[in-house]
Formats: sequence, C-alpha cells, structure tokens
Amino acid sequence: MASIVRKADSPGYDYFRTRDIYNDRQAIKRERLNGLTATQAFVKELESGDIRVRTLPDEEDRVCTVFWTYDWCRRMWKKFPEVLGLDNTYKTNRFGLHLFQATGVTDQKSLANFAFGLINGEKEHHFQWLCDRLDELRIDIGADTPEVIITDKEQALRAALTNTFPGAQQQLCAYHILANVRAKINTRWKDTEGDDHDDITVESDNDGNALSVDPSDKTAEQLEPELDLDVVARGRVQDEAEDGLANPSADYNREGMFKAFQAVVYAADHDAFKDSWKSFAETFGRQQRHILRYVQKEYMPWRKQWVKCYIDRYRNFGQTVNSPTETAHADVKSHLVTGTGDLLYLHQALVTMIDDKSRSYRQEAARQIQRQRDQYLKQAWLGKLNLQITYQAIDLLAKQYRFALAALPDQCEPKPLLPCTGNFEHQCGLPCSHRILDCLMNGMPLRRSQITMRWWLEKPLNAEDKLLDIRDPAVVISARGRPRLNADNKKLKVPRYLKIADYTSKPGSDADDTDDDDTEAEPAQRSQGRYPARGRGLSRQPSQSAGRGTRRMSASLRRDRSQFELDEL
Repeated sequence: MASIVRKADSPGYDYFRTRDIYNDRQAIKRERLNGLTATQAFVKELESGDIRVRTLPDEEDRVCTVFWTYDWCRRMWKKFPEVLGLDNTYKTNRFGLHLFQATGVTDQKSLANFAFGLINGEKEHHFQWLCDRLDELRIDIGADTPEVIITDKEQALRAALTNTFPGAQQQLCAYHILANVRAKINTRWKDTEGDDHDDITVESDNDGNALSVDPSDKTAEQLEPELDLDVVARGRVQDEAEDGLANPSADYNREGMFKAFQAVVYAADHDAFKDSWKSFAETFGRQQRHILRYVQKEYMPWRKQWVKCYIDRYRNFGQTVNSPTETAHADVKSHLVTGTGDLLYLHQALVTMIDDKSRSYRQEAARQIQRQRDQYLKQAWLGKLNLQITYQAIDLLAKQYRFALAALPDQCEPKPLLPCTGNFEHQCGLPCSHRILDCLMNGMPLRRSQITMRWWLEKPLNAEDKLLDIRDPAVVISARGRPRLNADNKKLKVPRYLKIADYTSKPGSDADDTDDDDTEAEPAQRSQGRYPARGRGLSRQPSQSAGRGTRRMSASLRRDRSQFELDEL
C-alpha cells in the first residue's frame, strides 16, 4: 500500500512510513466505533440495521453466544425451508467463538445462507440455545418446518435437534462417512490373518436390519480424521449418490474394500443393502473384522440416516452431503483477510458475502431462464410447465421423460420401466417416469399442480411475447486460413468437342482451335499482397536455396535504401 501511494501523483504524500498507514487506519476505526468497543458496535449495528439478533451474556456480561440473520437470508429461508444444513467452523475471530451456520439449497441447486451463530462451546446446551433461536426465527418469518436436516456426526447437535425439531428427519453427511471409513481402511488394513475370536456375525431380526457384534468387543476406536473442505470431492460424492453408483470391486485390497462399502452406501433398495453388506462382511470379515466392527458400531445404528435406499424416501431433493454448509464455511473465510479479527470485522465480511450471493443468485436465475427458453420452450410434453417452473425442475423432468419415452409401445424396442417405488416423487416433488408415461399414453400434458411449489417461478414467462420466438442466426464456422484457389471467372474458349458440327465449312477451317480436350490449367495461387514487391529490397518470393522453414519477410519491413546506406556500401 505504501508503494502505491508513493507512486501516485498526489503532492504531500512523498514522505511517510508504513506505521503512518497503520495509525491512520486505527484512527478511522476509532472514529467509526464512536467510543464503543468492536463487540458493542457489532451488536449495535445488527440491531440498528433491522437485523434479527439474539445475544446471551455470561455472569460478567461477556458475550458468549450470538444468533442473527440478514434480510436476504430470511427471504431465502422462507422460500426454501425443506432442507437444512447445520455445521460449525472455526478460526473466524480472535475470541475463539465457533461460527455456526444454517444453510439450504435453492431451486438453482445453489447455496443459500439462512442464519448465523457464535458459540463458545460445543456442548448440548450450546446447540440447544441455537436450535431454539432457530425455531423462533422460523416461526417469526413464517417458514415451514424443515423436513430434512443434514449434519455431521455431532451427537450434541443431533440431540438438540431432536428436542427442537422432533418431526424432522435427520440425515448424516455421506461425505463424512465415506471419508472416515476410507481413512480407517488406509490406516488399519491388515495384510496377514489375525485372531478370529471376535468374528463379526450378521443376524436377522423382524425387519432384517439388525447387525450384532461380539459382546467382548468393548471398544472400537473412533477415527476422527481432519477432513478438508474439498468442494470437488463432496460434489463427486453427491453425483455418485444421484447416479446410484453401486459397483463393488472384486479386488482384495484397500480400494476394493472401500468400493464394497460404497455399494452398501448407494444400495438402491433394502434387499440390495442386505446383499451388499453380507458380501462386504463375507469378503473382508476374516482379516479386516476390526474395520467392519468400526463401521458396525459407529454407523450401522444410524443406517436409515445415510443409506441411499432409506434417505430417498424423504423430501431432501437429492441432497446427500452437507457440502452447501461446508461451501458456506469456505465462502466466509474467503472474505476474511485474517481469522483473528473482532466480531464487527466478521459481520462486515458476512455482509459483503451475502451481497455477493444475492447478486449471483439473480444472475444465475437470468441465465437459467434464458437457457430454459432455448431448450424447452417448444416441448409439447411439458404443456405450460416450460413457462411456469424453473430450469432445474425441467431438467430433472427431462431425465424422467427419456425413461418414459423409451417405454412407449410404439418404439422399435420398448424398454419397460422398473416398478414404481414413489421415491422420486417423495424426494424431489416432481412426477416420476411412470406418471409421465401415463400422460403420454393419454395425450395429456403435465400440470403445475403436480409440481411442488418450491419449483414454481415467481414470475411465469410470458408466452405471448413474440420476442421469445426470435432465435439467434446460425453460427458460421469460419475455415482456417485462406482459400487455396482464386476465382476463375474469365471467358473461356469453346473446345472442339463442345462445338456443333458445321457441315458447310471446309475441313481445316478450325485449325486455330486444336484443343481436343478440356485440359484446364490449375488456377494460380492467390497473391499474398495487393501490389508486387517494389524497390531494391529482397524479392517477395523466397529463393530456391532457402530452406523449407525460412519465413518470407513481411512487406512492411521492405523499403528503398537511402543514399547514406548506399554510400556506406
């Protein structure tokens, strides 16, 4: 900063030190605080800005817990309340308070922040206070009760959620589970056979879900690896869940064991889950039973909160990981220059972040509407839905439409649909391929009443707008380089074989026309310039002795030598 100011042309700023800049910044900061501390100014700015804020001081009136939200966050929560993601992040302020974030997923499949909190611990009473404030805010803004809440395996938070939102289905982040199991496999893999006194057993109870372990196994070391906030890895796990990846490897190694566990996670139905777990236990249970005991003890009691065939029954819109909240953590830290600032500095960074997200949401909405006009405006099977629902909803419907189209009887090789489980309708709030097939068979378009309100456009597209029918001109792909041949438009002589025979003429009268065939010379190559080379410079054509790699000199470099240069020679 000092070097920038020194280079400026402002008089009077030639002599100063870096310390002078620091002092000026502190003076500006004190002036903005107006006699208050940074924490007092933080609370005052929240309250004066029509921002919902709740604070909880300790016995010495020190702030130990804060909960607040912003206007854009309230509007987004009211619009998309079905799925909540909750998590803490650290190193955002110098007081060591943990930053709590409540997030959701929009109709664009993008992140939306709902609320923020600061707590000085991670006990159940800390999370209980936050959850109670979260429910108060939900009631205040008129948002519906969340149907699914995604967290990591934080038991204190899960217990508080059970008290505050007893009707919400809790869901464990699949990314955390897969990362923990992979780390366990990599660190505890055995290449030689160990003792077999603690063999794992698979037992069946009334619902066929119970898994038992030897009672003598009192402890199973819980692995807590440092999970990086890799958004790409979380996105890959989300894509695998949407595609129903369940392809176990036949290799007996670390990667093969992890693939076998993935088949358990992504099991499409209850029977597939049982078969995948049985194969997993039989293949690796003899030598790697300590890893299976870890999975059995830590995650199998909560299997209905992370196995695909169970969580697909709930309205989570395909969300299986807590990546939106982790992405929110990364966004916050990208707006913080330092993690040791005060609470006012954190608030200012969050305001900037929310403004950026609001602007990005509007821009993405405009892009998706334009894409929707280009791709789906003339699709008859959609009826009027292409004007009434969002692009992401139509994109999900298009996948189901392709399944239904392939199952029509008039196809060359119809592909019958699998039996309907109803999971897609429950999960996404959209008609499944079976419903679409019925509409196609009956010649009826889809209706907006079949779509959950989450996917409805706030302002439907205007079908009567004639501008929507205007398309861009076809894009011309220019050929690389110049045309090889010149245009040949000169008048040609008519050869003898094209002439009509004249029986009155004497033989030999056409002696001047001796061409018996239309042998056309190859047209000359296009000239490189408009005018021929001039002056005493080098010739425009390369010499015969020049190598193939020799480049011709540019015409702009050629000129007549001056008399001075000629005298020098």
